[in-house]
Amino acid sequence: MCELLHEVGFDQPETIYDTYPHQLSGGQRQRIVIAQAVACRPALLIADEPTSKLDDPLRSEISALFLKLRQQYGTTILFISHDPAVLATFADRIALMYAGNIVEVGNSAEVCMRPLHPYTQALLGLARFSLATGAIVKGRFPKIQGAPPDPANLPVGCRFEPRCSDRMQVCALRYPAEFVPEPARSVNCFKYGE
Repeated sequence: MCELLHEVGFDQPETIYDTYPHQLSGGQRQRIVIAQAVACRPALLIADEPTSKLDDPLRSEISALFLKLRQQYGTTILFISHDPAVLATFADRIALMYAGNIVEVGNSAEVCMRPLHPYTQALLGLARFSLATGAIVKGRFPKIQGAPPDPANLPVGCRFEPRCSDRMQVCALRYPAEFVPEPARSVNCFKYGE
């Protein structure tokens, strides 16, 4: 285990190995969980919000660690996050979900630079940094108007329709079919097709 602790960035893994969880920082605990996750060299690793409660420098370190481990072990990583900044720097492909449905899929650079679905556009508008320049954005951030639907009472049509500035009458009547505007890219939105 000490070898794994060294691989995930601990300079003195023997000391960390004998430390209680309450004596570790959030970033240290996160590294230990990552070491445990890769201990059996899985073919697929599911990382659900692994950077959500970390500050920006630590978030970058943990993302870099996942990239290193992915290359080192050849592990496929399903990285689940609400943070577009992390996804833009980490993922090869992105699938965006809203209220349980995938609304857009594509190459991460394409999705981040040319988002198609109104939810993707709104989510990327909330990013703490400019996807185009990589610079951190300061000041107040916009918010997506309205509230997400109740999972126990989902609408018949597009689930984003009540919050969407591009909504049409058909959006409330039925869910949009998948539209493939280019190879390896898809979107579920009536703006692009029936």
